[in-house]
Amino acid sequence: MDASADMNQRVKKFDFIDLVLVQGAAMFFGLFIAKLMPQLITISIWWFIALTLVCTARPSCIFWFKK
Repeated sequence: MDASADMNQRVKKFDFIDLVLVQGAAMFFGLFIAKLMPQLITISIWWFIALTLVCTARPSCIFWFKK
């Protein structure tokens, strides 16, 4: 079994609480990076909105439109 198949099997064991905890950890990691580099906070809010839309485009299309 290759590494990606092994990781896929491990992720399938996650339930809703595990996924929320992983999302929280990612959020706090982002806050940690922002705290280390305060010049990131001075970036316009529109850049963050644009990056959010770019990052959510593919998962949204797969969730809503892929059969």
